[in-house]
Amino acid sequence: MNKWFADRNPNFATMIALVGALSVLNSVLAIIYDGTHIGDIAKIINYVLAILFLINFIYRFLTSTSPRQYILHEFGWLDILCIIPFYQISWLFRGVRSSMIFWHMGWHKLKSNIRNEGAEAILFLGVFIIILIIEFGSMAAYSFESADPSANIQKPTDALWWAIVTISTVGYGDFYPVTLGGRLTASLMMIAGIGIFATLTGYLANRYLVSNQSKAVVGKGGQVSILTRLEGESKEEFDKAYKDLSERLERIEQKFDSEDRK
Repeated sequence: MNKWFADRNPNFATMIALVGALSVLNSVLAIIYDGTHIGDIAKIINYVLAILFLINFIYRFLTSTSPRQYILHEFGWLDILCIIPFYQISWLFRGVRSSMIFWHMGWHKLKSNIRNEGAEAILFLGVFIIILIIEFGSMAAYSFESADPSANIQKPTDALWWAIVTISTVGYGDFYPVTLGGRLTASLMMIAGIGIFATLTGYLANRYLVSNQSKAVVGKGGQVSILTRLEGESKEEFDKAYKDLSERLERIEQKFDSEDRK
């Protein structure tokens, strides 16, 4: 197989693969539970996922060396088909797209990406987890609330809006759970929301610090320090830089020893 996303962001590709798998699941739920709140919420989320596939296509198109090469030989045509929002047929293309990414990358490469670029991997994984919590949290809340005639969450769209407001910890108060199950669901979503958004904030802070530390440190004589860009590099690059630094220090030490003997 061509390295059809070798020059792309592997962590973003992993998120797209997970989104593709979720889209297939949602299509199954929409067919099995058609006409119920579960099917309706699954359909709405599938429309939202189409936006992510559109972003993926635009990103890969703009970063490709040759748009024609990307469309014809790097499965760009498949990325276009994945944008189709209709769950009756989109699940097929998205499922194939997801399978190809997982097959191409493999489990070991996925673990390596998470280990070497943990902050960025957590960022994209956090976005996917937020989608999961909003979808299944709204499904659970509506299931509990629909059984109580005094509940104000009466429609699947109400449940989705409530889930978004709850996980973001905004809490407008226009919709709120009145049943025990709904309140337990809200509690879990708020706790998860605080943790996820704190993680995303930490990632942005980490990227800012790495960007500052990666600026060239110019020493006397116009030489650039070998310590430049150690932060944020992969383990292999760090080990190589460390070895290079050790060898330089050893040569300097040998030079001073030879001068002392003279």
